[in-house]
Amino acid sequence: MIATTLTLMPSDILRIKKENGNLFDEYTLHKLIYSLFPGTQREFLYVDHGGDYQSKSILIISKNFPEKTDIGNLESKVISEKLFSFEQYGFEVKLNPVKRESGKKTFIPILGEEQLCNWFLTRQREWGFEVNPLSLEVSNMGLQKIKKGDNTILHNKATFKGVLQVVDREKFIHSFTKGIGRGKSFGFGLFQIRPIKN
Repeated sequence: MIATTLTLMPSDILRIKKENGNLFDEYTLHKLIYSLFPGTQREFLYVDHGGDYQSKSILIISKNFPEKTDIGNLESKVISEKLFSFEQYGFEVKLNPVKRESGKKTFIPILGEEQLCNWFLTRQREWGFEVNPLSLEVSNMGLQKIKKGDNTILHNKATFKGVLQVVDREKFIHSFTKGIGRGKSFGFGLFQIRPIKN
């Protein structure tokens, strides 16, 4: 797996806006990231780390190196297998917390800090880990709006942080490489981990 940081300077964002009718939104970012991996199925995840008036930073995890671009600056490195050998990790992940409506194909957003924590804790074992509930924090709750032509796509969003214990190494690695939850094409599900060494 490859970890890449894409840094966009103000001049890059101005150029992107010019090319997109003075627009730089989530869908524009989505198209920019996809342009780095042409001709392949989506084998990458990304998350917008935001920034300030000087720069904007996007983290990308991918199977292959991204193609070089004349927009922004790419810095890539191979992720060592050693990253997955620890028992405990600090983590952060931006998710699209929803549940399927009974008997239907529609999804209902999970709202409220307590309900979001409960939703996360009931899903964690399928992702290969257990989180210390006292360490679990939820932030950046709200809606992500994506304008696609005449349509607006809405995603419920929340960022989860905490300390986890690996309980199933294979599922845990899968969660990192493939992402977790829904909405991965639009910047959700990239599982950021930091080993906690004893």
